Amino acid sequence: MFGHIKAFEKKIRIFSRGLEENKLKYFPLLKKHFANSNFNDIAEEKNNVLNKYSSIIQDAKQSLSERFVQFRELDTTLQFIFFPHTIQFEDLKLSNFDWLDLDNLEMEIVDFQESIVWKTKFCDMNQKLEANELNQPMKDTESIESRAENIILTEWNSVPKSFKTMKKLALALLTLFGSSYSCEALFSHMNFIKSSTRNRLGSDMSAACVKLKTTNYKPRIKTLADKMQQQISH
Repeated sequence: MFGHIKAFEKKIRIFSRGLEENKLKYFPLLKKHFANSNFNDIAEEKNNVLNKYSSIIQDAKQSLSERFVQFRELDTTLQFIFFPHTIQFEDLKLSNFDWLDLDNLEMEIVDFQESIVWKTKFCDMNQKLEANELNQPMKDTESIESRAENIILTEWNSVPKSFKTMKKLALALLTLFGSSYSCEALFSHMNFIKSSTRNRLGSDMSAACVKLKTTNYKPRIKTLADKMQQQISH
């Protein structure tokens, strides 16, 4: 997600530079407005409009810069999620993670990066993420990000307890961009499942229904059924 924020900040800088140089290729409506009015003949009024737009862009750039300053400091550390097999411990900014056993983390990273199995596993993960981006329509952004999250979580959940501090750090970084969306969606699903006509559902059954409704997991029904011993009636 922070990659999207950084990309947007760069776009804002391009917009700002375009306004300063009176190049309006990213503002087609403003360009059309100038063309259909007499602003082109009145330089002062045109400059006032451009300055107003430029001021709005500058305010947006400043607001983003202030809002995400902590994430910018963690830019390199966030790469740990994707490249634990190559990142250097010295490059990690861990002042906000003093609750971790940092000495143990450093030793785990050394062991991890010398393991062919785990280096290969995370190389494969990045290839899966690349394939996920390439194989999905660009307009289906939500689906791409959802699959990417599942790929990343699956890999980190498979990491054994011998790298438990690394795993804690990765999960902490993955939850930095939390929002109330998931909670709101869960309550919405719960209200639909346990409605006035189904108010006798027990806690266990309600929890199971909510899990089925909110998960992206798709069980291989045919494979599971093939493993079951069929009971043929006589």
